[in-house]
Amino acid sequence: YSLAIDKAGYFPQSFPDIIVDGASAGNADLVVGDLNITAQRSISGQVQWDDGEPVTNAIVHVMTFRGGTYSRSAFIATVNTNQRGEFRIEGLRARRYMVFTYQRSQIVAPGQAIRVALPVFYPGAERPENAQLLDMRMMRDVSGVSMIMKEERGVSIEGTVTAETLMPGAPVQLGLIIPGIPTPAMVATQTRVGDPFRLYPVPPGSYLLFARGADSSQSILTSGAPLEPSVTAMPLTVNRETPIRGLEVNLPAATVIEGKVELDEAGQAQPAKISPATNVELFFEWLPKMESEYGILSNGVGD
Repeated sequence: YSLAIDKAGYFPQSFPDIIVDGASAGNADLVVGDLNITAQRSISGQVQWDDGEPVTNAIVHVMTFRGGTYSRSAFIATVNTNQRGEFRIEGLRARRYMVFTYQRSQIVAPGQAIRVALPVFYPGAERPENAQLLDMRMMRDVSGVSMIMKEERGVSIEGTVTAETLMPGAPVQLGLIIPGIPTPAMVATQTRVGDPFRLYPVPPGSYLLFARGADSSQSILTSGAPLEPSVTAMPLTVNRETPIRGLEVNLPAATVIEGKVELDEAGQAQPAKISPATNVELFFEWLPKMESEYGILSNGVGD
């Protein structure tokens, strides 16, 4: 048999390969011992603007923290704040977590004014390395988590897109991504090769301006879109009340990288014994890191 345990507030747990053999055991009861199940954890709180107003429809992320740094794996949980700026994240395991929130200016509640701010890492930092971790290993629930967004005056970024391999008029998508933070584009727009573009409103900060030539049905606001040959990302610093105009973003032609991976199979203190390394995966990653599948290329090696 496979014994399954399901209890509200706990993670389902199964215990396979339980053998009930009445013939050889003389129909005696089977004692399996203690069976442990793990309680689910939850984090709740509120996101507010610095003037006390709740941030409606803010995105709240929870990331794991292991080995002295935050995990670059997919988000553990993602929720949106309600009309009162409140959120609750459930179904967490007994680990340490980092919580941060942000609001994309193009996604706000109907009828509300657009307010912009950089992401906030609990309790009030602008960078993940300055965040305070929530240790859920000994606690089942952490409530009253408060994060304050500092409203900034957004500025505009204006320019044109050129391309080495795309024809004039080809569709291009642009977005501002904060390096090291695995979020969708903070501000995004679409244009065409040779046409002007405008990103607005943009809070001050350090970004990667990501651009790629793509079919208009694909969007850089969601993950999962494949990388196109015409793609680039350039570091960009936006200062307070200083718009950027006349920016030229060039989509370069794709570059081929070729080489060989070899393995030294010689034992310790033995002469080198070089042979081709098979079954190896190669990864190329853009710097500054984008913390998303964009900017990470992978391939295998041949025989």
